Amino acid sequence: RLQAPVAAGWTGGARRAVLGELFKSPYDGLAPALISGAPAASAFFAVKDGAKRAVAGLQLGKAETTVLAVACANVAYWGIKNPSEVLKVRRQAGVASDTAGAAVEIWRAEGVAGFYSSAGPNYAYSTPVDVVKFLLYEQLKASLAARRGRS
Repeated sequence: RLQAPVAAGWTGGARRAVLGELFKSPYDGLAPALISGAPAASAFFAVKDGAKRAVAGLQLGKAETTVLAVACANVAYWGIKNPSEVLKVRRQAGVASDTAGAAVEIWRAEGVAGFYSSAGPNYAYSTPVDVVKFLLYEQLKASLAARRGRS
């Protein structure tokens, strides 16, 4: 980018690269990600807690119950979060200049499926990570309760 001819010379190119990309691009598409974050997280915990209650009669162990509940919760989470992630990535990649335009372009070119184009990889990445986090959390909670004399 610095090699591209610029009216202001190489300093103008460097300035454009630093100010126009370094400080702007990481925040492109951030609004939809922030807007979808709270509803997606709320859905995650609602589904996780509901799934734990639903499988209570199956006599699964705590670890198996947690794994199943987190896997179900991630389906709800990415169902809400993935469209905003697609918009954010397209904005950051420079494919779209504004979020609304990106949404319209995706809808026209790909339909609803375009908003879920990365759902599989997102789910495949996040589910094992979230399972480990919640298993560690459950173990820590049990250890602290045992240390305090509760079970």
